[in-house]
Amino acid sequence: MKDNLFPYFDFYYFFSGKIDAFGNMILFYPKKRIKNLKISFIGKLKKNFLFLNERYKDNDGLIYRHWKFKKISKNTFYGYEKDLVGKALINIKKNHLIMNYKYKINYKGFSFLVKVNDCMFLIDTNTLLNKTRISKFGFLLAESLLIYKKL
Repeated sequence: MKDNLFPYFDFYYFFSGKIDAFGNMILFYPKKRIKNLKISFIGKLKKNFLFLNERYKDNDGLIYRHWKFKKISKNTFYGYEKDLVGKALINIKKNHLIMNYKYKINYKGFSFLVKVNDCMFLIDTNTLLNKTRISKFGFLLAESLLIYKKL
């Protein structure tokens, strides 16, 4: 069987330019509910960095995030954003990306840290499937499933 059914995930290539993502998030706490998500990205390469502007819209409102990613090796990157604690670690193997980080969120006037685990799978050069798990103290708070389309 052929081992390369899917293309290699070139992180800088995929996130350069315009990308739209859409899908749903299931929140398990404080009560189970489903949010609709629509996210737009614009990425620009400058020297060894990828700058990614994110427009995140869900049922509760709109959030803007500004990410910066630095290539460490062919398959390893660090990500930075103002609400991250430390940096996000990104590892790529073939068409699969794993990104782990701690993120500060606000909920009803309270701010707390959550652990985020993103798993992304490149389906073709312009399509990405993303599953995210958000947890606190080992308890799953939310999960999302998104499709990303490079425009």
